[in-house]
Amino acid sequence: MTARVAAERVQTSQQPFRLNPMSSRERRIVHMALKDMPGVRTESVGVGEHRQVVIHQRKPRRRNNWGPDRRGSFRERWRFVTGAGPSLVKSTLPSPAKRT
Repeated sequence: MTARVAAERVQTSQQPFRLNPMSSRERRIVHMALKDMPGVRTESVGVGEHRQVVIHQRKPRRRNNWGPDRRGSFRERWRFVTGAGPSLVKSTLPSPAKRT
């Protein structure tokens, strides 16, 4: 069974698929062949001669809170992450250098 056929099986069944043990060169070829295939990811498991590639369904990426629709200034984000109030932000962050 080819790696692409196994990847399609993973996409339809939503269950991981374990390929037979193979050399590091063959495993790398499988990883490279499937790296751009949407909906699947690969990993190598096992030790020595028993190392094999497992093809998994890729989980959808989670969006972070700072996407384009929720972007704030650096100070607002820093305040949110640290729980700092406005006075702590002013005293902690360096102010721009004054030119004379």
